Amino acid sequence: MGTADARPAPVASIGARAAGATQQGARLKTRLHAYQHSYQPEERTLARLAAQQQLIQQQLCNVDADIAALLDVEPELRRKLALLTSIPGIGLTTAVVLVAETAGFSLTENERQLASYAGLDVVQRQSGTSARATTISRRGNVRLRTALYLPAISGLRCNPQLRVFYARLRARQPNGKPGVIAVMRKLLLLCYALWKRDQLYDATYVRRVN
Repeated sequence: MGTADARPAPVASIGARAAGATQQGARLKTRLHAYQHSYQPEERTLARLAAQQQLIQQQLCNVDADIAALLDVEPELRRKLALLTSIPGIGLTTAVVLVAETAGFSLTENERQLASYAGLDVVQRQSGTSARATTISRRGNVRLRTALYLPAISGLRCNPQLRVFYARLRARQPNGKPGVIAVMRKLLLLCYALWKRDQLYDATYVRRVN
């Protein structure tokens, strides 16, 4: 397969398909939710959107099957992905997308560059001569951000350390969205650390990774 940080061509292909289907699914979910709460939604349109959701779900099932087949013949990749999936909230498909979109975390040299590449680096808005609220740049890889959103929500349910981290952020910023974004960044950097260190998840990583 090559070095542990190399990304085999099948991973790139499968990861791209998974990222695409996940992104389409997220957009469709938002569209369906908005339409369901619109004035007098048409049943025909609702049925069409539901059918599109089923199609995307089938695409993701096909991706899962392809991932399983790939890992049967790539034991080292399977071992490395298991490091990422040891993090509560990170599933196998998400791990594959992260590895595919970062070329095995080889596109950046450190955590700050990785956060910037994903568009999860924090910037400060300027208004004239005064600084306004901080926000993420959103100029990076949208597929990474899309792939990390649901794992962040899941991680807040099943990972006590992430809940503590999130609660501290909410205490400073009552608006929940920046907190979720920070959890996404935390998960990405955790994946990076475990992949590079070749180690399984440990709860203390949550406190150490910025």
